[in-house]
Amino acid sequence: MKEIKRDNSKKTSILFFETYSVIQIFLLITYVRKAKIIYFYRKTYPTLKQNLLIKKIVVQIIYLVNKDCRIETPPTEKINKYNWTMNKKAIKFVDELCDEIKHNSIYSTILKIIHDENIIKYYKAKVVDDISASLLFYRVAKDLVYDYGSVFYVIPAGNDHVKIQDFLFGSRLSGLHILRIGVAANQIRYFFFKIFAVAMFILLPTVYVLLNMKRITFRKVNKKHYDIAMPVMYGFHDGEVMIDGVRRIQTDGDLYNKQITLGHIVHIFSLWRFSPDIDERYRGIMKKRGIPYTDTKDYRITPKLLLIVAKIQFKIIIGSLLKFFYIHDMYDYIWCSNKIIYGMFNKYLEFENVDYKVELVRHDYSPIHIVGTIMCNQNNKKTVGIQHHINAFDFPSLSFMHFDKYIVFGDILVNTFLPHWKHASLQKTGRENIDWVVSIVNDKDKISRIRNLINDMYGERKYIVLFTFPSGHSLNRKEQWVEVYEGLKEITEHHDLNMHFFLRLRSISHLDTYSHLQRFRTLVQSDKRLILDHEHFTTQELMAISDMVIANSVSFSIWETLATRARVFSFDFIGVAPYYFTDYGKDFILRDRFDLVRAVRGLHNNFKGFDCKWDQLRKDCNYYYDGNNLERIRKVFVETVGEVNALRQGLSRI
Repeated sequence: MKEIKRDNSKKTSILFFETYSVIQIFLLITYVRKAKIIYFYRKTYPTLKQNLLIKKIVVQIIYLVNKDCRIETPPTEKINKYNWTMNKKAIKFVDELCDEIKHNSIYSTILKIIHDENIIKYYKAKVVDDISASLLFYRVAKDLVYDYGSVFYVIPAGNDHVKIQDFLFGSRLSGLHILRIGVAANQIRYFFFKIFAVAMFILLPTVYVLLNMKRITFRKVNKKHYDIAMPVMYGFHDGEVMIDGVRRIQTDGDLYNKQITLGHIVHIFSLWRFSPDIDERYRGIMKKRGIPYTDTKDYRITPKLLLIVAKIQFKIIIGSLLKFFYIHDMYDYIWCSNKIIYGMFNKYLEFENVDYKVELVRHDYSPIHIVGTIMCNQNNKKTVGIQHHINAFDFPSLSFMHFDKYIVFGDILVNTFLPHWKHASLQKTGRENIDWVVSIVNDKDKISRIRNLINDMYGERKYIVLFTFPSGHSLNRKEQWVEVYEGLKEITEHHDLNMHFFLRLRSISHLDTYSHLQRFRTLVQSDKRLILDHEHFTTQELMAISDMVIANSVSFSIWETLATRARVFSFDFIGVAPYYFTDYGKDFILRDRFDLVRAVRGLHNNFKGFDCKWDQLRKDCNYYYDGNNLERIRKVFVETVGEVNALRQGLSRI
């Protein structure tokens, strides 16, 4: 690595900071004063966790000492070029950290508390996003070095730049000028963070009780018993399901059948919270129907839980004394250990207030489910996770998931996580959403009613096209929204396209919330073929009668559309689509206005000449199209409840 020993007074420098750090800015104030451009690192997905107040302070300091400086983030094309591959590479890097994690003495303390070596998956799942961020930082830095040469300086956040570079490039990158004083400055910050994290770890059990004093009760808790516990996520509805101004299908009652009847499931208000009026409506409907529910806010701390907390407090104090307060441990692993202990306490709190045999886990993307599964197993319960439609290129932490059973939908997602999922109990059921589409497609009367309603409301036309928009979130790039708008604007000039073109938003409120979406309301008013209707049809109903569906990026709309006769395309708002669909033809992914217009005009000749491998995509995305996915999912839960019953009966005989 090159030492910085040169007079920079005659050069206009370019700085690249990995993080917003007040300490780094002050110690590098000479370089900041002479900088022409200061880049601050960003990541497309998973996004970086940044303190907005610190960010604002740093920017103000820079402008105070260098008002002519340009403060930017690296160009989007450079970030997106490597974002997804660095996520995947990070998995391999983390696989090589097992010995390092175990070498941290706080890990041995946690192991003595939780008694399950699967807990290492939690550490790996938590650090993999940080590793992918560091890998991307240096990969982008390499490109910027090529662009700017010797005037370009890199200021990493941490001291692991040698290890990261060796992994990424095979050796330290020549020409990469690292300002080491900036690294040293951040080590001061991390030292104080580490002291805080250790103090929190030592005091956490006591603090947990103090913060929850009002929950403590010495009365017997009326703990009820159920077969299945699941979070309240979609709620229950009377009549049509309207969420965020959009007509939908899904509710939290999908698991019920002849074997799983009312009283077998407890619905828990926990991770997903709703506005007071929606919350009250859901509870009212559940009370009226006799559907059991509970709320984590109402859970009580029992004497048994106080004893558990006291025992853990004792183990933590002893461990801290024996390990010299973890002085040699890494901050990241100490902070992970805090989250593990906190997660354990919350799970113990749940166990003291409600009993169940199987937990349905919706937040598979959160590593805390690993702690939950371990504790469920230790209390003769099991967990069943349900997969999100994400792959290892955009969500690497899911490589380390830990469930007793994991419901999956198609090989296109599963294969990206191999070999990590090789020994997992994968339940290839297919996703229930596919059933909804299949049932509509097979219901000729319903298809006729939908078509007739469209004809009555909007007139009769030859084709129906559906475009499912993403949210207006910054993850979906504004420049891509411009491409969509300009493409649709050009399509309105093609008067030979005899079609209804439905634009489907995730929430109708996005038209007002995001300024860059407001123009679409005006565009729709300029051409009767463009339709915004979120009240009369569900997305699945529109799919079932469409000739063509354009889905956003890697939306599950693609999976659902494959169950219909419609031709489907992906319009890539994010940049991740090639890491899902690169094997399915060069024309499947739409990247700009020209691709969009060409695809829509393909309706005229049934997309003749388009390179799209829809049949192979249909096979890889969904295991089944028979309309029985939900029954297969229900069967998984019935079987798992039976396994827990057998386990408990066996233990009762011992």
